[in-house]
Amino acid sequence: MSAKPSEDDEYEYMEIEEDEEVSEYEEEEEENAIHSEKKASHNTTGKQITSIKDLDKENRNEDKLEEETKARGAVVILELHFPDESVKNIKIPLGQTVEYVKCQIEKQFNIEYSKINVVFEGAPMLDLFCLSDYPSITPLHPNKIYVKA
Repeated sequence: MSAKPSEDDEYEYMEIEEDEEVSEYEEEEEENAIHSEKKASHNTTGKQITSIKDLDKENRNEDKLEEETKARGAVVILELHFPDESVKNIKIPLGQTVEYVKCQIEKQFNIEYSKINVVFEGAPMLDLFCLSDYPSITPLHPNKIYVKA
């Protein structure tokens, strides 16, 4: 007499196997949902993320910001010496232009852009040049820039 499982036994075995597969799938789905919620709740812009599409867009924006920050290079401290003998420090990425520096001076110190001339090592700095085009400008120490307004 051979021991042959009945259909009921086979069905029970299959049911148990299916339950295990479903529960693993459900656990994975639940873990993914929790991970997505954590990402969504920690977005950097403060905007409400309502879909996976928004979350993907947020991640692309963060990646783009990180890429742009790396491209700009290290941050340098510019020690600005004004005609009234005051000295102010500003931090600017090394990859930014002199034009950007002048815009920051205009915004932070209320000096009209057209009146700003910046001088480094005795020579005027050109608007289209980047700070990195001046080999003496380094993130290792404050860099003296004379502002003529």
